[in-house]
Amino acid sequence: MEPRKLVLHRGEEGVSPVIATILMVAITVVLAAVLYVMVSNLIVPPTENIIVTFGPPEAVGEGDWTYRVLSINGPRDFAIFRVSVLEDGVTVLGPADLVEGAPIPGMGSSGDLHLNLSDLDGSGRLSGGDTFTLGNADSGTIYTVVLFTKAGGEVTRTRITT
Repeated sequence: MEPRKLVLHRGEEGVSPVIATILMVAITVVLAAVLYVMVSNLIVPPTENIIVTFGPPEAVGEGDWTYRVLSINGPRDFAIFRVSVLEDGVTVLGPADLVEGAPIPGMGSSGDLHLNLSDLDGSGRLSGGDTFTLGNADSGTIYTVVLFTKAGGEVTRTRITT
């Protein structure tokens, strides 16, 4: 068997310079996208270690109950929170975004149940002294207010027995 000879013809070239440039740009873009995805997964906002302590609920009127944020490990924007209210273990309000001043309507037994947040310092951030008011609560019912992050992690919950 005779060895094969490689024959090059004059005028043959590899890849044209235009195609080579396009390939190099495409490879660079793909590598940059992969690097961005890897780095963006490493940068997580500090919402996982939120510790909120509520004071005991207090009756403030016929069917209205309020409870105060006693402490939080650093004020946090309302935008990262959601809230739900359970009545005897069944969700009757929410989940809804946490918004100051706007009552979050729900469907309790009476249909008029609502939750309202008052921002004590007007900062737009959940901080010590802010109050939640559960309005039109039915008498003889156990409510559980659950505060969690939009990422889904529960921050805290409080029980209100009317």
